[in-house]
Amino acid sequence: MHDDLRAGKGIRAIVDIWSCTTYVKDLIERMLQILDKRRYGTYQIVNNGVCSYYEFALEAGHLVGLSQEQLDPLILVTKEAEMQRIAALPRYTPMRCLLSEELGLPPMRDWHEALANYVGS
Repeated sequence: MHDDLRAGKGIRAIVDIWSCTTYVKDLIERMLQILDKRRYGTYQIVNNGVCSYYEFALEAGHLVGLSQEQLDPLILVTKEAEMQRIAALPRYTPMRCLLSEELGLPPMRDWHEALANYVGS
């Protein structure tokens, strides 16, 4: 997404669905921490915070140095109803890893920080 925006390519971003994101490097690190604890179960491993696809796109654009004025024509704001899916996605799906908390593991870092790390790498 950030590469397309930096190159001046337009993207579509859904504005009315909010969820959690997960940076793969953070996912792997957390999985290794969980494996060390040897407590097996179902884990919801996500970075902290909730955002819409639109908010995520804006942040990605800002991280590559684009201003709001530059991003406005590049990000086509879309609503879920316009996606013409067979089944609509849920509108609000925040998650948190209760089993990680029970193990005493710290919360995952915020999605803003994780995205900045990804864009900068």
